[in-house]
Amino acid sequence: MTKTEMQAEALTNARSNQSVMNYGAIYSGFAAKGIAEAEIKPHENVFTFHAWKAPGRSVKKGEHGVRVVTFISCEGKEDPQTGEKTAGYRRPHTTTVFHISQTEPTSEREARHPGSSLRRWRHGAHGRSHSHGAGPTPGGGRALGVKISSRCQNSAACLIRLFV
Repeated sequence: MTKTEMQAEALTNARSNQSVMNYGAIYSGFAAKGIAEAEIKPHENVFTFHAWKAPGRSVKKGEHGVRVVTFISCEGKEDPQTGEKTAGYRRPHTTTVFHISQTEPTSEREARHPGSSLRRWRHGAHGRSHSHGAGPTPGGGRALGVKISSRCQNSAACLIRLFV
């Protein structure tokens, strides 16, 4: 699943779920942050970090959301000996939701911070991406202030990618 698909699914789940289980936590949490109760509309303007990305919004730097509990549907497992599949189940999962007032259009954020691109290493050899701190490159020099871990220095397939 791509990041865009994950964000779209998060938004769809947030809008289609009609559960009112977290309303108390949402209203009290955002009221404590100074947001009027009339402006709090779960499933309309209160979503998770990833759900806000789908309509092109970003959570503002330094904003803290409200923790809520959701339930994730899990598929049952198949018994390898009998081939019988066990029933699926739901497990609790905590996540953080943000009010629309804690977000901004992603285009505004990018325009305001043009030099703050994310630096990530794409590791073709072991299929992982992660950020690094300042330090030397495999050739002994410095590349854009990023450090390659010892695991990466041994990988011939490490390539730098800048996300602007």
